[in-house]
Amino acid sequence: MEINFITNMRMPTEKAHGQQMMRMSDAFQENGVGVKFFHPKRKNLPQLETDKFNLQNFYGLKYSVKTHEFWALDFMNLSSHPIFQRPFFIIQQLSFVLSLRVKKKSMRGDTRKIYYLRDLWAFLLLKIMFSKKIIQKTFLEIHSLSQNPRIQKFQIKLIKKAPGIICVTHGLKDQLMRGGIDSDKILVAHDGVDLDFFEKSLSKKEARDRLNLQKEWTILSFVGKFHTNGEEKGITQILDAAQIILQKYPHIHFLFVGGPMDWANKYLKKIHQLDLPLTQFHFFDRRPSKEVPLYLWASDILLMPHPWTPFYAYQVSPLKMFEYMASKRPIVASKLPAIMEVLSHKKNALLASAGSPQDIAWQAMELLNDQKLAEEISRQAFEDVQEYTWKKRAQSIIKFIEKRLVVENHSHHNLH
Repeated sequence: MEINFITNMRMPTEKAHGQQMMRMSDAFQENGVGVKFFHPKRKNLPQLETDKFNLQNFYGLKYSVKTHEFWALDFMNLSSHPIFQRPFFIIQQLSFVLSLRVKKKSMRGDTRKIYYLRDLWAFLLLKIMFSKKIIQKTFLEIHSLSQNPRIQKFQIKLIKKAPGIICVTHGLKDQLMRGGIDSDKILVAHDGVDLDFFEKSLSKKEARDRLNLQKEWTILSFVGKFHTNGEEKGITQILDAAQIILQKYPHIHFLFVGGPMDWANKYLKKIHQLDLPLTQFHFFDRRPSKEVPLYLWASDILLMPHPWTPFYAYQVSPLKMFEYMASKRPIVASKLPAIMEVLSHKKNALLASAGSPQDIAWQAMELLNDQKLAEEISRQAFEDVQEYTWKKRAQSIIKFIEKRLVVENHSHHNLH
């Protein structure tokens, strides 16, 4: 089998979807499946242009990345104004798929060639421009659905055309089934982690020495991008919780690692408004994948307090959740259905009411007060995360694809 990712992303990208797809590239290859990326030629961020031809090093991969670059219009950097972003994206996406269509020989090949998309726009365009033979071998991975009922209805109608659908939460599967998609066509595959990054575990002191952090600090950390598609991920709630925590533990330090740093200015302003000590709040931009475990190991408690939105409640499978679990550090996360598919209160994490700084503070202080509980939930989280590796995820997807291809071929022959 060869899996061809059709993706409109910049390569490389600093965004989580790029990280996820590259981890899956490694995992598929580890399971003996060939992988290639079909992507448009796009202008990248200046700091990423030098890594363009070294994706393996940029993402810290075991296997090299095969890419097939296609011409596409690229004027998405002309304006950051939201009013232009959607039409620019649609035109750019259309030009990319047209380029695929012009060079359709690249889409041909033996019967073991599979197409894999995370993008419904691209799937819609493929469906319009390519033959049924291509669509019958095109699998969709779904990470979110629109909250607009009319748009969601259209999305589900489109998704139904794929031979198989991979989604990252049971909440998403339930939404698809309510829209009329058969359960057998859907596989739930949560995101995962590469445990090799956490194999040579460092002590708290060793990690802090490498990062030049003070060994006597008590550190509560948020490690991951500061927002998702412009939506807050709970940092403002952490700052409100800090006001409560610092009353009892005045020497706590808070780390926020992942950027973008233009968001840090807003948080620093809020820290100032709350009259909190600025010297105890530390913001770091995006770090290379290999450095992420250092920040986790350097921490006493890891925070993941997503607010309640339909997206976070039912559709999100955060990469950082699995990295947190692999780090053997205690976790305070939001009590949301999607999170509770993996984390259980007082079993492998402490769960706080979403959007409640008071509850975030209470759960964090319970861990600070109870070292035994902190150790127990950390140990259980590490045991549980063994089932959420990229390699196991890839195995389940490969089996699912093979099964769905048999069903589709059988249905196709019956029709004739």
